[in-house]
Amino acid sequence: MTAFSSLPDFCQTAVLTVYILIALAELWGILNFVIYKSKSRDVFLGIVLFLFTAFHLAVLTIALDETSSNAVIETIADAPMAFTAILMLLQIAATAALFYRMYRRYQTSVTEMSIKDGADKLPTGLCCFDSDGRPRLTNYCMQNLCRSLTGEYLLNAKEFWQRLENGEISPGNTAVQTGQEPIIILESGEVRRFVCREIIAGKKPIYEISAADITEQYALSRHLMAYNEELEEMKKRLLRYSENVTDITREKEVLAAKIRIHNRLGKILLISKRYLLDEESEIFSDELSQMWKSNISFLHGEAEQPDRDDTAEELNDAAKAMGISLSVRGSFPENDNTATSLILIGARECLTNAVHHAKAERLDIRIDRQNGKTIVEYTNDGIPPEKDIVEGGGLSSLRKKAEDSGARMTVVSKPQFVLRLKIPDRGD
Repeated sequence: MTAFSSLPDFCQTAVLTVYILIALAELWGILNFVIYKSKSRDVFLGIVLFLFTAFHLAVLTIALDETSSNAVIETIADAPMAFTAILMLLQIAATAALFYRMYRRYQTSVTEMSIKDGADKLPTGLCCFDSDGRPRLTNYCMQNLCRSLTGEYLLNAKEFWQRLENGEISPGNTAVQTGQEPIIILESGEVRRFVCREIIAGKKPIYEISAADITEQYALSRHLMAYNEELEEMKKRLLRYSENVTDITREKEVLAAKIRIHNRLGKILLISKRYLLDEESEIFSDELSQMWKSNISFLHGEAEQPDRDDTAEELNDAAKAMGISLSVRGSFPENDNTATSLILIGARECLTNAVHHAKAERLDIRIDRQNGKTIVEYTNDGIPPEKDIVEGGGLSSLRKKAEDSGARMTVVSKPQFVLRLKIPDRGD
């Protein structure tokens, strides 16, 4: 049977190469056992395998030297190749078993290196150091943070922490908060909060610096601060409004009283004028006298008349008393008392002005619906205004009431008088 020494050169080289690879693998396994502080038995088995492989490799290498005369070496070299192959397979199997044992040890045992590997995978920066600042454990995240903030490697953790406390960091980074719990916005936009605490480990104190990623929490806190500022401003506006609400209410009451007085006096004056000028008037002197007495009592605050100003019936009665024809086209808004009241107030004002200024005999009111708004137009058949109308007390009060209700009022002087109200829907 063919022996190793009788193999072709390239086969001999291949066998030696396999043995070299086996020896290197065993050596690497031994080093890992030592690093991970495996059991002495594992280290011993690894050394035995390595020495056996190295010995067999040396024998085969020496056997290639034709000048060698050692009987043991010649015996091994002249052994059948099947024996050498079986021995090689056994060594490969033993090495594989060694590696499997190392893998199981790595997966199931807690060692210093496994702790280091676990710390390196943490998204939180971590550094443990002695009282003199010498680092004992530093993960990748903390090393990267140190280089980003100082431009240097983390060699003295105590000095690094002092720089963080004082905000002494590289340009591009922003120290939002310094002191015991520094908060820093990195150049990349990431926000980190640093904390240093003492850990008692045996008789010797150990210090730990941690750097938590609070980017999302910081963004939420900034948003909350902006929202709180907005609420604070709203609170101030509400306080100012509450301080002025009494004055606003008083102004509204005064305005309403002025409108009522204006309407009552305007109506009684026009009725009186018609009574004096028209001998065929349907108004009796006793009735007119009673109107004057009632209004005088109202002005003196001695009597409170039933307020019928906001009804269509009262508007028709007033028009009839003034001797003017009233025409209404369209219907009043349904379920909108505010709009109905505003339309009637505008009608009373236009009724008074039509009789007093335009000498009109007819007042037309047109009510339309357009795009969610009620459009009201008041016109009369009287004398057109000679110049632009200057709003007096009545029209000014009407405009104020319309704007307070969210409506828009327009007055047209030429070619004829037109008062237009655009009242948005609101529903009561």
